[in-house]
Amino acid sequence: MTQSSNRAFDLTAVVGDLHPTRHKDLVRAIKAFHAVVSVGLDLKDAAESIAFLQTIDLEVSDETLGLGRALLVHAIVVYSRATHTKAINRFNVGVMGGYDQALKAKHAEVITLRDKCIAHFGPGKDLWHDERVIYVEKETETAFTWSIAGLILARR
Repeated sequence: MTQSSNRAFDLTAVVGDLHPTRHKDLVRAIKAFHAVVSVGLDLKDAAESIAFLQTIDLEVSDETLGLGRALLVHAIVVYSRATHTKAINRFNVGVMGGYDQALKAKHAEVITLRDKCIAHFGPGKDLWHDERVIYVEKETETAFTWSIAGLILARR
């Protein structure tokens, strides 16, 4: 039986143990490679969610509304993580360097949607996620209830 000389090493697991000055270039190369691949995977994942969102039947129902919202939120979160969020273990790889002014404006809209409506509580400027407390008066009773107006998916 012939013994294989193939081996694999988890460089991500050891990068923290490498000497910060003696192995500076190697540490930077490992982290840069990790960041580029990771950002690429996030962007691919976001694009796949949007592509699938565009193929579903957008007749408004509980099922399509829930699926559509989940796909859109997922796409926004992973896109933002790849292009905007300052991650602890992944540095900026310069994705936005290739954006023209129109793409930068769209990017800002997506990031605002993430920051103001998805990642933090609030309806956002366009009332993307609008929750309301409702006071109801009837002849026989009064009550408090709530209402939520969410994203309405419409066929283009």
